[in-house]
Amino acid sequence: LLVDVSGSMSGMGMEVVNQTVSDILYAIEGTKTTLKVWGFSNQVYIMDKAASLVNPDVWMGGTAMIRSIDMAYEWAKLNRSKRAVLLVTDGWPSYCRARRSTGNAQKDLENVMKELEMDSIPISTVAVGGFGTVASNIEMYNKIFGKGKYGYVHSVHTAGPAITQSAKALVASFLKRRA
Repeated sequence: LLVDVSGSMSGMGMEVVNQTVSDILYAIEGTKTTLKVWGFSNQVYIMDKAASLVNPDVWMGGTAMIRSIDMAYEWAKLNRSKRAVLLVTDGWPSYCRARRSTGNAQKDLENVMKELEMDSIPISTVAVGGFGTVASNIEMYNKIFGKGKYGYVHSVHTAGPAITQSAKALVASFLKRRA
C-alpha cells in the first residue's frame, strides 16, 4: 500500500486513506496476506503499521509519487508472483524520477507505469479528488493510470466503490499475468 501523505491529502484524502486501510485489513483478515505500508510526500516513509499514516507530522510539501512508485516497483520485482502495488493519491507528481529521469515528471510517471506493466507488476490506484472538475480529474487519471485501472473518489461517500474498482483492477492484472 503506497499512500500519498503530502499536505494536499489532509482532510478528505486522509479519510479515504483510513477507509482504504480499514477495507484492506478487513479483506485480508484470516489470509496469508502481508500488508506493507509506505507513505510518501517529498520523501518515502516505511510504516511499521497502517495507523502511522494518520500522523500529521509526516504531511509535508511535494508529491514524490514517481520515486515512491519506483521504489515499490523494485520491491515488487523481488517476488513478482506474489506482490502488487495499490497507490492512494490525489495528485500529480511534483518531482522527477531519481533514476533514468527524462527531466519531465509527467513523462517519468508514464515511463515507470509502462515498466510496471511490461514486468507484469500489478498496480492499481485509489485516485482521490484532484484539482478541477470531476470530468477534468477523470481525464487526468485516465491519462496517468489508464481507463479502468483505478477507482476515483470525488467525495467520502464514493470511497467504497472506488476501492472496489481498484481491487477489481488489481485482480484483473493478476489474471492477465497468469494467462
